[in-house]
Amino acid sequence: MLTHVVFLLKRRAAAQSWQRALIALLLGAMVFATDGFGAAALDANNAVTLRGADAFKVLVGNTLRSVGDSKLIPTFRYFMTERLEYRCRGWDPSAVTRKDIKLYGEAGGCELVVVSLKEGRLCESHQYEQCQDHELKLTFARRSDPTKAADGEAVGLVTLPGTDGTVTALIDHDLIKGKYELIKGNGTIFPSFDPVPKPELLQPDTLPSSLLTQDSARTPRSAGLSDAEATSRIVGNTMVLLGRDGKPDGRAGEYYSPDGRIVVISIPAPTEGADLAHPSAEGAGSIFINRWKVENGGLCRTENDEPTKFICAVSACVEVPEPPGDHAAPRYCAGNSGIGSHAYIAKGNPFRFDFGKSKRK
Repeated sequence: MLTHVVFLLKRRAAAQSWQRALIALLLGAMVFATDGFGAAALDANNAVTLRGADAFKVLVGNTLRSVGDSKLIPTFRYFMTERLEYRCRGWDPSAVTRKDIKLYGEAGGCELVVVSLKEGRLCESHQYEQCQDHELKLTFARRSDPTKAADGEAVGLVTLPGTDGTVTALIDHDLIKGKYELIKGNGTIFPSFDPVPKPELLQPDTLPSSLLTQDSARTPRSAGLSDAEATSRIVGNTMVLLGRDGKPDGRAGEYYSPDGRIVVISIPAPTEGADLAHPSAEGAGSIFINRWKVENGGLCRTENDEPTKFICAVSACVEVPEPPGDHAAPRYCAGNSGIGSHAYIAKGNPFRFDFGKSKRK
C-alpha cells in the first residue's frame, strides 16, 4: 500500500512538473523575438500578463489600436523602434464627410515621442523625461498566430492598466490605459521612416545655372523660379527646415512625394538632463500629410486647417548666399509651404519614408 502511495505521489509530482514546464514554455514564448512575437503565443482563453522588458517587447515594432467607441476614429500608438513612438490621437469624424475622413486624419497627424524603458518603467520625453510610477504591465490575449500574421493584421487584445499620474504630468495617462487591439507592424496611415539623421539632409541642392553664371556684382539677392522650375525642383525632393540658429539639424522638413503627398516631419531629440525645474525647449515631434497637385502649370498644395482645399500659385524663389560665390548653401523659399524662407532643398527622400510598411494607406 505504501509503495502504491509513493508511486501516486511520484506520478502527481511528475504531472505537476510537466505542467510547470508547459507554463514556462508558453511564457517563454512571450519573451518575444526580434519581430515581437514568439512561436507559441497564448490564445484568448489563456491571456498572460507581462511586465517590464517582456511587456515592452510586445509593443516595439507593432501598433496599439484603441477599442471601445465605434463612432470615433481610434487612437493609434505605433512603437516604431525602441526609442520612438507614433501617438495618433482618436477623434470624432461626425463633422467630416466620409470621403474626406482620411484627408483630415492625415492633416491631423501624429505626435512623435521619444520613449525608453528604465528599470522596467516606460519613460517618455516631452520637454523633460518622465517615467511611469510603476513597472510597465500589460495583459495579452491572442486571437491569431502572430508568427503567421501579415503586417496590419490584428493578432490579439492588449490591456494596459491605469497609472498613478501626477497633476504636473505631461504624459496623457488616459491615453496610456485601456484596451487595444495589437496590430502587427505599422497599423497607421503614416509612413515608417529612418529616424537617424542622414548626411543627405545636410547637403543643399545646387543653385540654378542661371544664377551661377552671373557676375557676382550683378547677382540679385533672390530670384523667383518659374512654375515649371519650382515644380521640378520641389517634387521628389525634400524642403529642409532650418533650426532656431539658422542651421539645419537633419530632423525637420517636408518631402514632396511624386504620388501627390507632402510628408511634413519634425523628429524629436531626447531631452536628456531636463527636469521640471529646467525643462527643455524641445517638445514632442510630429508627422502629418498634406497634398500637392499641378494646376494650370502651377504648384498647388493643401494645409492642415483646410486639408481638402488646394492653395495654388505656390511661389518659389532662391536666395543667393553671401558671399554670392559660396554656392554650397543656397536658401530656398516656397510661399504657402508652411516652411517660409528658412529652408533649402535636399535631393530625394533622405528620411526614407516608406508607405509600404503602413497598411492603412
